[in-house]
Amino acid sequence: MRFYTYTTTMAYCMEEAAKRNIAFFVLDRPNPLGGQIVEGPMLDADKTNFVAYFPLPVRYGLTIGELAQLLNAENHIGADLHVVTMKNWHRNYFFESTGIRWIPPSPNLRTTKVPFSTPGLKSCRTPVFPWAAAPRLHLKNLALPGSTAKMSRRH
Repeated sequence: MRFYTYTTTMAYCMEEAAKRNIAFFVLDRPNPLGGQIVEGPMLDADKTNFVAYFPLPVRYGLTIGELAQLLNAENHIGADLHVVTMKNWHRNYFFESTGIRWIPPSPNLRTTKVPFSTPGLKSCRTPVFPWAAAPRLHLKNLALPGSTAKMSRRH
């Protein structure tokens, strides 16, 4: 998904490698959401930042290696990019189809279900952030369809 910082970090590293004439290698890996569906709003070009490096839809349907190639070409990075491609991966594969054990790359990606919760900004299948906190949070203002709110004190 577009708003994970891993892809921006990769792009920044590609930029630095290009400046220093250092070859940049990407070990391709499956896109947890598969490679066939592209959906969600497109990022406005003037809104790029660390969580949105390049104008893409939220769900862009590319592997990390394919994304590196796209960013290198379309953002004119100029890196000496080498993608080590996967074997036996098909665009219609979701992560579970690979048989590979899921290792959470982030505390917010604990399961393979989390990436499905927001890509097209449609209904959530699983909670991305199961806790919400604020010093003056009023539960009566949280009337969100399909949500449950309760007070919890954590010290």
